[in-house]
Amino acid sequence: MTCSAKPLFPALSLIFPGLVARHSGLLVRHFGLAARFPGLLVRLSGLAALLLIVGCSGPKDIYSQLRNADLVFVRSGGSAMDDAISDATASTDGRGDFTHVAIVQRQDDSLFVIEALPMRGVIRRPFAEFAAENGDSLLCFRRPDPAVIRDIAGRQGVSEDMLLWAFVQRALSRLGEGYDYIYLPDNGLCYCSELIYDSYIDTAPSPGDCHLFCSAPMNFLAPDGTLPDFWKELFELMQSPVPQGVNGTNPNDMFRDPILVDVPGL
Repeated sequence: MTCSAKPLFPALSLIFPGLVARHSGLLVRHFGLAARFPGLLVRLSGLAALLLIVGCSGPKDIYSQLRNADLVFVRSGGSAMDDAISDATASTDGRGDFTHVAIVQRQDDSLFVIEALPMRGVIRRPFAEFAAENGDSLLCFRRPDPAVIRDIAGRQGVSEDMLLWAFVQRALSRLGEGYDYIYLPDNGLCYCSELIYDSYIDTAPSPGDCHLFCSAPMNFLAPDGTLPDFWKELFELMQSPVPQGVNGTNPNDMFRDPILVDVPGL
């Protein structure tokens, strides 16, 4: 799946007192107002209504599509950290430039994400808030291959829904942990894709306790072989060596992992 935003209002740029409309992902904010229109997000302070310009076939009501343990990937938002992650991990196959990933949790009719964020650590929050905050980035959705889930659930003797809920529960058990700025495993801290890696585990008797996702030696270098200033300053501040070559994960590699498939309809 290659997701692409399809502008519904090309070149839209409106400014009124108290109102800003911005297109490329389409975010509109107005104090005291919240409304929904096709392809348009209008956000009120403290209130968000969302209709995503997502995916490959136009606007979708994603609330009816997503389920427990689906993953939502966020494209680079252009921050210094996003740029550094992109320089080190972006693919050359046209399959995305993702710098963040979160886990979907469905609770009755409500939808949440569980994620690890700089400054905030591991948190759970409403999906609408998450999507509105990332309004300028294209959100793409993937989920564990149903055939793999069926196989693992069968070997564990549980339903597929119970297995997916177990993945979510592992992520929930990490709530409150700090963000892992030094990107090392098993240190009581967590970065975004590490949360997913540690939550999606096969505990069946055979093979037993293995991660669904692959890890690989991490790269922090730009394509020209230099270390971006962001990483240099961060690891100097943390008084920690750059973990170049240490096994880890990142959103781009995770997005392309063969364990994942597209979410139908998105």
